[in-house]
Amino acid sequence: MAALRSNGRALADEQLQQELESVQQLEKAITDQEKAVRKLGDKGVKADDILDPEQVKLSAALSEAAYGRYLDTISELDRQTTAKLLDLQKDSDQKELGQLQLKFDNELRIARDAHNDQLVEALSFARKQQVAALKQQQDIARIQNEQRLTEANLRNATPVVTSIGTDVTADQSGSQEVEGAAKRNTLLHLLADRSVDIEVVRQKRLLQAQINGNNKILARIEDDFSEQGIELRQNLVDANEAAYPQFNKLGEKSGF
Repeated sequence: MAALRSNGRALADEQLQQELESVQQLEKAITDQEKAVRKLGDKGVKADDILDPEQVKLSAALSEAAYGRYLDTISELDRQTTAKLLDLQKDSDQKELGQLQLKFDNELRIARDAHNDQLVEALSFARKQQVAALKQQQDIARIQNEQRLTEANLRNATPVVTSIGTDVTADQSGSQEVEGAAKRNTLLHLLADRSVDIEVVRQKRLLQAQINGNNKILARIEDDFSEQGIELRQNLVDANEAAYPQFNKLGEKSGF
């Protein structure tokens, strides 16, 4: 599975590089056309070698769409690993729940054998309450864990570009390792050039993951009117109300 993920990641990197190069070529075609117009004597905005606001908006939208598709691919590759981790947590939760139920079952058996109806009633009520509380606690923990994994995968989807290696020279070509590094270096150059557009997409996805996770928990505690449940519900609503304006602002910035 690790090899499959590595191959999938390499293909996704290559696709992203091709799409970002296409955007770069489009920008070059526009500026080349403006240079040609300028040579003919035109000195207006169509001959200044600078993308106008609408062209900048289009370029950003194309870059963000390419990176969005890339994140979709990487997220799908990560989904299997995430599912395995969540399954392990689910198995652990079932064992914990089984132990709690067994504890009450033993105590109830003793109470019934002693014909202590009052204790049986109290234990039955306590069993129902504690089992329900533990199930809710486990469900919330699974949702939060899934949210954390999703956010971690998004943050790790592409490297943070802090430095870029030197270009590969002609006498270094031919080596598979060197050519692989050259491809990676080209992608890093493109990512650095599009860093603002890419960060917009990443932040939108992170906020969406946060909102989705909060909404799942809100749905799970819909019928919980305990003091703790009410407090948690209010905290989640407040978090969403703070996240939505940020999300919408990023949408405006991206031009979508």
